Amino acid sequence: AATSSLNICFFTQSDTSCQVDVEGFIGEDVLLSCIYNNSTSVLEKVFIYWLDGDNRVMLEIVQSAPDFGPQHYKFRGRVVTFPDLYRRGNFSIVLQNIQQVDDSTYHCHVEPVDFHQVIRLTVSETRPETSNKCPQFYLLFLLSKNKVLKCFLKMFM
Repeated sequence: AATSSLNICFFTQSDTSCQVDVEGFIGEDVLLSCIYNNSTSVLEKVFIYWLDGDNRVMLEIVQSAPDFGPQHYKFRGRVVTFPDLYRRGNFSIVLQNIQQVDDSTYHCHVEPVDFHQVIRLTVSETRPETSNKCPQFYLLFLLSKNKVLKCFLKMFM
């Protein structure tokens, strides 16, 4: 079964805000995407922060470096970031070993350019059974200029 997502974007004069709906399953990892396309504006002076729906800090990126210091204990050891992609405006993270309590809205803020990405994560207990009982493979590629930077492979029965 493929995971579906819905993108809804809102544009105003001062900022951009997009919402992406993502489905995940207990015990799995999920990509929370945050890509600011106007990378010419993404300099080392930009401050990026990820928050959950209760305004708990997941990650801060200060001067192009991840800062896990202010991270809420709920996310310790569960957030993977990709510093090599920052200069291209890609501030996506992977939330590992998701649980039902992770069913929430997540926010990626890029300041001072007023970019705001909203991800609505819905966590389901188990992946739906397949009728043929064959293993299914899910590939997640992180791309940059048509090159694969990271690849995650998961197998499900």
